[in-house]
Amino acid sequence: MTSIERDGSIDLPADWPGGPCIGILPTTYRTAKEVFGLPEARHPDRGLTYWTVRTPAGMAVIVDDLLGLDELESRPDNTVHFDVHATSAAVLPWFATAIAGNTARLHHMLKPRFSLRDVTDLLTGYAQYLIWQCIAIGTTLSNPRTMPLDKLKTKAQSMALLVVLAARTAGRAFLPEHSALTDAELLERSTKSQPRLPIQASDKQISEFTLHYLQWLTRPTHRLQPIKSLPEMGGILLSGADIDGTLLGIETSWPTDRPELRRLLAQHIKTLRNIAELLL
Repeated sequence: MTSIERDGSIDLPADWPGGPCIGILPTTYRTAKEVFGLPEARHPDRGLTYWTVRTPAGMAVIVDDLLGLDELESRPDNTVHFDVHATSAAVLPWFATAIAGNTARLHHMLKPRFSLRDVTDLLTGYAQYLIWQCIAIGTTLSNPRTMPLDKLKTKAQSMALLVVLAARTAGRAFLPEHSALTDAELLERSTKSQPRLPIQASDKQISEFTLHYLQWLTRPTHRLQPIKSLPEMGGILLSGADIDGTLLGIETSWPTDRPELRRLLAQHIKTLRNIAELLL
């Protein structure tokens, strides 16, 4: 079994975890082998090649059920659209980063003929991924006294920025759901208490926490205008990318002279813009 660890590193060597096809992974067979190792199981009679991968957001299976192993090995540099099977779209940003090093091409992981629900699931998974990155930075601060003050400040600023970007992204992703809430549901959401992350939490606990924390951060206080179409969501994301792009320099928390903060924000804006342009 392949594992993508919390820090994004790949641990090469599970049972089929099931789950529907929640996206696609466009890459070459050569790259897939370099990242995930050799396919764990091959069924030439069925034309099936797959990898079982553990990510911080849960198990997933990367599948080719069209070409067959012989065809993949004969043309290893051709782009293949592998199916991603999992129980949550939260795994997709981890695969995007494992293949390309960042989430800028996350939009390519949407299924053909995707729906508004597919988009909101992808955005929610991306927002959870941002919270994961914040937690990962936090784990490096176990002994802050040994860290130079300037580096410590940058890490703290990065964590704060990631939380804000995650909350804003989740808020946009939850808009269709929030617009359909009843008065009783609105009241229930608004009175929920802040979730807490257990000490020495497992990946499953952290993944659940990221979703509950984002739901708490974005809890609605009133019913919103319904969003029913992909172009509507595309316009919201495009405007959101412009708004998010003004964060650095507005507050002293995020000065413009920090390359790490500029890199984080630039990657986020590109990710949102690429998804938005696909919807318009």
